[in-house]
Amino acid sequence: MAWTNSWFAREIPSEEFQNFDRKILKDTRVNPYDYRVQTTALLYADITSQDGGDLSKTAARLKMPFLTLSHNQDGYINPAPSQELADLSNNPNLFLSGDCGHYSPDCELQELVTEVHKFLK
Repeated sequence: MAWTNSWFAREIPSEEFQNFDRKILKDTRVNPYDYRVQTTALLYADITSQDGGDLSKTAARLKMPFLTLSHNQDGYINPAPSQELADLSNNPNLFLSGDCGHYSPDCELQELVTEVHKFLK
């Protein structure tokens, strides 16, 4: 779910997939407490909850500018609510378009850095 099919087809030859998979599992030593906090945040950190889930009310309540980063091929996170909130509050949306899925910020780092610098100016 982290990477797209096209990324795998280009980057990981079929005969190397098992080694890739083992390396990812070996190198990904996530502290279980960190993983729990990340998962809890994904499940329960809903900034629309005090607005009854109404994105337009949340957008009206937000006063600080923000930059939304999304990728439509992210297998972990649905970008639609964040994109809608950015649109409703007239804040910029940065759409990464490569084929790295959830890891698009890693693969498209230069574009990300450029856009963040523009936003911060």
